[in-house]
Amino acid sequence: MKQSDVNTPEKGDLDRIPLPSLLFRCWKTNADGILHLSWKDGRLSIPWQAGRPCCTVNFFSLRDIRAALDGGPSPLSPVSDSGCGPDEAAGSDAVRSAIRDSSLPTPDIWRRLEESACNHVRASFDREQGSYHFLLKDKPVLEDILFYFDVPSLIRVGVERMTNKEMLSLHIPAEAEYVRCPQTPVPSSFPLMPHQEYILRLVEKNRPTAEIIRLSALNTLDTLRTLYLLRSTGFLSLSTGNDVKAVPEVISPAVIHDLVDRLNVFLAFIYKFMSKEIGPIALNVLEKNIHDIQKHLSPLFKDIKLQPDGTIATGSILKKQYTPSGRDTLQNFRRDLNEILAAEILAAKKILGDEKESALIRHLRLI
Repeated sequence: MKQSDVNTPEKGDLDRIPLPSLLFRCWKTNADGILHLSWKDGRLSIPWQAGRPCCTVNFFSLRDIRAALDGGPSPLSPVSDSGCGPDEAAGSDAVRSAIRDSSLPTPDIWRRLEESACNHVRASFDREQGSYHFLLKDKPVLEDILFYFDVPSLIRVGVERMTNKEMLSLHIPAEAEYVRCPQTPVPSSFPLMPHQEYILRLVEKNRPTAEIIRLSALNTLDTLRTLYLLRSTGFLSLSTGNDVKAVPEVISPAVIHDLVDRLNVFLAFIYKFMSKEIGPIALNVLEKNIHDIQKHLSPLFKDIKLQPDGTIATGSILKKQYTPSGRDTLQNFRRDLNEILAAEILAAKKILGDEKESALIRHLRLI
């Protein structure tokens, strides 16, 4: 990802940005660097070159190489420390030697290696409580690249194999929430399968999630998978403002993620704008203004904190043990987010003056 992509921080929580969505964003923004993924029971590293994820000779463990090239069925094993972790990598010489010594035809070798690598990545879609760190300065060694992953296929097939319903439910709108299609058409570079286009047509009618599930000719799990895919790739979003006549009374984690992500685009810009004028103390100034209005906000914002880039950490709002009260409606949540934005603009006015405030607002209107 690029420095300018403020929607996707260089490090973060995979519970906030699920892996399929992260892969899609890196692909869409022509990412360069190495994406490091980690969970309690394993890790995975994927180099990127101009928006293309690479499989290098260092991707495989000796066990995976032998399983892929022994002439038997291509493996479909979950990722583990012995799978793709750098400490267990077979090494470029071992991989090249294994490829040269294989009795399989060369096209079959490459097909098996690609299937094995894709299966490792796709198996991670179901995993919970992970984190990512994108190192912009790291680059893959050109001669070590075996092949490039096909991102649309990697995501589509991986989501269709997901079985973790909790993971699926966490990142799609709750049953009472309305969803809509984006204004822009589905890009031809990410073609959808016929059954995915079918669900997308149901979404076009601006329906709540529960009604889409009820009307769908697919079974519930496949419908959830398709909604998850559409949400992860930006083909589906929550209805807002005047899109629907009614709004849900209780906000869900999916709503929180969506709205906070939108706010963070503005907050990141405000922080950069003020930092250019007053330096690193900008973060303290912005935090103080937010603290001053905190008592007027929902309990969801009790532990709100700004990250080093000036954005809000979603984890400081989304508490698993917290049960939203009647006050925490979608309308009130949006109002609180607007108050936070207004507080930061006011901070700019106090410190920088009216002229800079006007310039800031003009820039924000262009975002």
